[in-house]
Amino acid sequence: MPNWFLRSGVLILPLAALTATMAVAQHADIRPSATLATGTLNLILANKNGFIIAADSRMSGEKPFQCGYKSQLHCDNSQKLFRSTPHSAFVIAGFAVGSRVGGSPLDLTVASALRKGFGLTGLPTDEQAGEVLKLMEAFLTDPLTGVAAIQDPTTPAQNLSLTATLARLNDNGVPILQQMRMTETWTPVGPLNALVPRYNSTIFREVPVTKFFPVSVGISFVADGILQGVYKSNDPAIENYNQKLKANQLDDMPLSEMRALALAILHETEKLTDYVGGEDQVGEFPAKGEVSFRLPDTLLSNKQLTARLMRWEGLSCTKSKTPPCGVAPMSFTLDSAHPMNEPFTKFFMASEFKDISVALDNNIFVADTFDGATLKWHGGPFFSYRNTFRNCVLELTRNAQVSLYPELAGCHLELKDVVELTPDTVGRSGQTLPLPPGVFGIQRDYGP
Repeated sequence: MPNWFLRSGVLILPLAALTATMAVAQHADIRPSATLATGTLNLILANKNGFIIAADSRMSGEKPFQCGYKSQLHCDNSQKLFRSTPHSAFVIAGFAVGSRVGGSPLDLTVASALRKGFGLTGLPTDEQAGEVLKLMEAFLTDPLTGVAAIQDPTTPAQNLSLTATLARLNDNGVPILQQMRMTETWTPVGPLNALVPRYNSTIFREVPVTKFFPVSVGISFVADGILQGVYKSNDPAIENYNQKLKANQLDDMPLSEMRALALAILHETEKLTDYVGGEDQVGEFPAKGEVSFRLPDTLLSNKQLTARLMRWEGLSCTKSKTPPCGVAPMSFTLDSAHPMNEPFTKFFMASEFKDISVALDNNIFVADTFDGATLKWHGGPFFSYRNTFRNCVLELTRNAQVSLYPELAGCHLELKDVVELTPDTVGRSGQTLPLPPGVFGIQRDYGP
């Protein structure tokens, strides 16, 4: 039995183990995660023979959310390991790997963006391997902004950060490790200066690996204890590691043994925290030879990931304007996994709707203000968070469940057999907008 334990979900280690933990991965350009409750564990084990990269599959929530047919606090369908080129891969940890608000339309936005950007097998050649983190930054800035917007602005910045660790082989078969940390700040936006997140990225220098070099990010105390030789276990892979650690033989450790060690670390961690679990995601990249890369079948397919989104920020929509919101910037993503005629989800953030009608069904509203607005609801799902409603009228059908949306409690309710949408209703379904050709991150000026 190890000489440390869990207390209220936090791992408690004695001073010696904590000191050893701080020594792990303390390279100036490779940093452990600063946040414990990330709901994940990322591992990279590298030496001159190549590298092993691995992660668990658990998405955790602070509140119960829907997982299949059940409502629970975790779901083992979250992709955290991604193939980026034939001889590179990366893992992600931290914010947006979990489901912090108990389920939302944006829970899988980050995985969707990365899957769309890199596909299931990565980019076709290694020529862009050194630019993968810059590509990730471009792919993730927009979706991270959306996911962070459904958090409380008082959330500590470290709890809204995301860490990506990239491992690749250079032309000589030498493992190269590199990290990127994406952090947010809250900025006033729109006619009423509502707070919205903005992301900045720090990409650290590349680290060539010639000796044994481990990296653990996320809930890593078990991993760090094992890697420092202070964790007691009868697992054969861990015992083998301890023997090689004492004999200074880790620099020559075969990849097969490092793979077994990485899986043992994941499984030992799963025994002690509910934040890590599910099937293993693992890649084996030898300095010479064929790459092995495995993702579990339980991960969601492309079509099960997030629907297409169009997001508008800082709109000022009034009855006196034609169109009611004028022309405002938006961002959107398109991908081949969704047919071109498939409806997209409208996402309104930090906007003002004054004395006009607004459709609720299938839309997302965050940090918006509705003043004298007539809300039209056919009873379908929508998402509302951090919104303000004043002098509002809610037209709704009999199947609409107002109790699910406490923010609407102050509106005057008008029950109708049919809720009619006029041509100037903002956010109505089936609305025709010109869509430009492209697959990701293109920005144009259109009205909602």
